[in-house]
Amino acid sequence: MSLMAEAASNEYGSYTICLALLGAIGVAILWVTTAICGAQLLKSFKETMPGAAFAAAPALFVSGRNPQKVLFFFSKDAERLLAGNVSLLNSRNRFVKLALISAFLPFCLVGCLAVLIILFG
Repeated sequence: MSLMAEAASNEYGSYTICLALLGAIGVAILWVTTAICGAQLLKSFKETMPGAAFAAAPALFVSGRNPQKVLFFFSKDAERLLAGNVSLLNSRNRFVKLALISAFLPFCLVGCLAVLIILFG
């Protein structure tokens, strides 16, 4: 018998599978939201303050993928630079919070799922 069939045959196994799927969908939605928020922040920053953006991090203007495009907004320099623009600062703070939640939530969900499997598996 396969693992999925065995888990589904258990009274609580189907609930565990459903919770795991809901958690995975929730994390995927959170990751997509974080990516969209980061892209909007980068675009707004480059359009609103192009001179300051290029002086602070020239890699922001390089086409293609570059980790500095994301990591720049975690620095204190970005916070000081964006302090003059409340809208950009709020967007940066939202992006940082979403990114941190995106990094830690999957580990929390896996831990909760492990506890459920131990208790009801």
